[in-house]
Amino acid sequence: MAQLAVLNAAPGTTRCLSWSNDGELAVTAGENVQLLIPNLRSSNQPVPGVHDPLWQNLVIRTNQFRESEVPIQEPLSFQNWSIGEEISDCHALRTEWSPLGLGQYRRSVLAVLTSNQVLSIWASTGSRNNASNWKRMVVVNHALKNYFPRSPSRESFSSHERIKFELAFKRQRIRSFTWCKPAYLPLTRTYDPSTISNDTSWGENLLVLSNENLEVIVARVQAIHDIKSGEPTWITTILHHFSVASNIESTQKNLLFEDYTQNRPYVTNLTISDWSAPKQGFIEASLAFSSVEGVHIKKLRLSRNDSELHVGFGPHDIHYPVQEFGGVGPMAWWQSRSEDEIRYLVFCLRETSPNGDQVVSLCDTGDGDAPVFSRYDLHTMWNIVSGIAFSKSSDGRSYVHLPTLLDSGQCTKFPMPLLNTDNEIGTPEWQKTIAEMRTFYAEKTDLGENSCAKVWDMVSSPLGDFQATAVSLHPAKVLEYTIHAQEETMINLHKDFPSGEIPTYSPEMYSGRISSECILFTIKAWWTGGIVTKHDKTFKATIEKGLRETIENSQPCDPILGRGLSSITSDQPHHLVAALSRFSHQLCLKQFDNLLSTQAVKKKWIRTTIDKAIAKLVIREVLDLPSILSQMSVNSTRIVASYAAAQAKLQAEQDKEDSEPSTMQPSVHEFSELCDICNYRIVFEDLDWSKCARGHKFARCALTFLSIQAPGISKNCSICGLQYLAESFVIGDDSQLITEEPAGNNASNTGREDGEASKDTGGNMTDIPRKQGTLAEVIFAAFDACVYCGGKFVR
Repeated sequence: MAQLAVLNAAPGTTRCLSWSNDGELAVTAGENVQLLIPNLRSSNQPVPGVHDPLWQNLVIRTNQFRESEVPIQEPLSFQNWSIGEEISDCHALRTEWSPLGLGQYRRSVLAVLTSNQVLSIWASTGSRNNASNWKRMVVVNHALKNYFPRSPSRESFSSHERIKFELAFKRQRIRSFTWCKPAYLPLTRTYDPSTISNDTSWGENLLVLSNENLEVIVARVQAIHDIKSGEPTWITTILHHFSVASNIESTQKNLLFEDYTQNRPYVTNLTISDWSAPKQGFIEASLAFSSVEGVHIKKLRLSRNDSELHVGFGPHDIHYPVQEFGGVGPMAWWQSRSEDEIRYLVFCLRETSPNGDQVVSLCDTGDGDAPVFSRYDLHTMWNIVSGIAFSKSSDGRSYVHLPTLLDSGQCTKFPMPLLNTDNEIGTPEWQKTIAEMRTFYAEKTDLGENSCAKVWDMVSSPLGDFQATAVSLHPAKVLEYTIHAQEETMINLHKDFPSGEIPTYSPEMYSGRISSECILFTIKAWWTGGIVTKHDKTFKATIEKGLRETIENSQPCDPILGRGLSSITSDQPHHLVAALSRFSHQLCLKQFDNLLSTQAVKKKWIRTTIDKAIAKLVIREVLDLPSILSQMSVNSTRIVASYAAAQAKLQAEQDKEDSEPSTMQPSVHEFSELCDICNYRIVFEDLDWSKCARGHKFARCALTFLSIQAPGISKNCSICGLQYLAESFVIGDDSQLITEEPAGNNASNTGREDGEASKDTGGNMTDIPRKQGTLAEVIFAAFDACVYCGGKFVR
């Protein structure tokens, strides 16, 4: 369909791709991780007949560590040493994006596992399109170091104590990891009124790890962003761990070194299903992993007691053994999304039959019944399955794709669920594309039939309508001489449905917190790939066919609007944030309309104006909040006054359309600000802009409708470009918006009561320290994305 990028690097390992819910693609490539960031805005000077680039390529070097991050360590004994920890080049082995919500402005962060068995979390501290802004925020191994006890020193140890000391190092080496889906727990605890948080709208973020000591660890990752400085405080808490029993005898020292390293038992291929609906105070997911003895499945249960999260396990474990000298390849969960919540685990067994690898489907009903297994030969002798991806066709059917490292051209596409594979399935488009690439490479290099393609990985887009592959081309049957500067990896985008058709999305797709950025990227990918024409008159109708019904039908499945939260009747600030978050989710259909009329369908990027229909709903919802919130700070009082003025302005415009000019009544809500430049009054004239009496013009905050009168105090939407005041300005220092006004000011004091602000003897307004849990804090916590299109903020 389309070649996204040509990377000047070689992956070096399979499972090298990861696709975030924001549409960002990460590629592990040796010393670096390369990020493909979607370009969501059209260029200001478009070239006729030329599409804007779909991606921007960033290179982040991940193999360099400070001594505080990875201390210098003396070699350990033969029983506990690690070749990766001691002498590796720290190449990236695996990357995976977190769910939305952890990063700045609620974006995803990137977890990177390097060959020295260190797991790092990377996040952007500014513009995500600048590689220098990506920093290592957390080294997860430090949490394991603090969790597992060890002796303070290894000097003057007996041999038994020395082994215990070295075992602590072994337990903090990370072998595999995976992110859990966001965990939404019922609001059952009483929150501290001084604490404002929106974890109810983004869920709890859990990380599942395995170490060198055959242990699986469940960790909670939190990023608390300081309102004043904007700097996050990262907290990694180990919630639970368990050991995986192994009947493999320890390897004898007289074996060859290769046999010793290959036969050491370990846990890998961690993958976890979606969380079930809350029942009996907990939610449940199926955790699958592999060891040298086979595939294991445990039921992971999560509950909350006051401020603590608790991890438990279900009564029924599942074990699927593998043959001796066999191995387990990629694994992934697929859920039918039916009412009985049947889950299918699809995994590959390597070289366990004369016909090569096998694909196994394990059906887990979730009610303790014996699982149902299905096995099929892949006929991939001397080849391995390098990835696993699911796709959605235009008729609503789901398929699983199993690419092999050495692409043989044989179809490895199966319908889901894997119960009957007798039906003929045509060659998928991605295999056709790879065959064309191989043919072109053979002609270019005069290799003829002596060429081959390696498929390093394959992943699906967040909506499941596109698949990306990482492919490299090489000579076959002859030696290949190359240097790093000549290495190339092609990232290709494929669709699994006929041209001119839009796939049918299941209603649950949007419930996974698919972002507006991802939807906009999908729209651009449709017309970039020729599925629809950008300037087709039916373009909007075509898109609505694919996504509108999905969003309309997704609300019962939305963890914010549906089963994930209990009803909220409390007036506590935290509960009010959850209530406003529900309201924000209900705006998603109106936001979708704005997405259709923004950058994806414009020839030139233009800043969007405020959608007055959405503004009316937001104003009404905020003004209905308890009045006590606006009596706690001066800024909250000013926000209420600006909302009342905006509501009156909108009502006056509506009356003007419905009535004769002579019947209009003047607004009873008067609100004004002072110009920071000339100290003249700014009356409320428009929702988008403000202007003082001497002509100084400013943009208004699209959420509070206050004037933005200074540089560096605002943020803007990454999609529509609307400007918002920054939290650090409105909340971080409440006195920044307090201006000295002369006595006799007619500005409205709507909602203001005694004790929050007073007049001094000189007639000037002074403020007292504000209380916690103000209206400003509540609305900024709830509306942490653009109200009008759902886009995330940038500064």
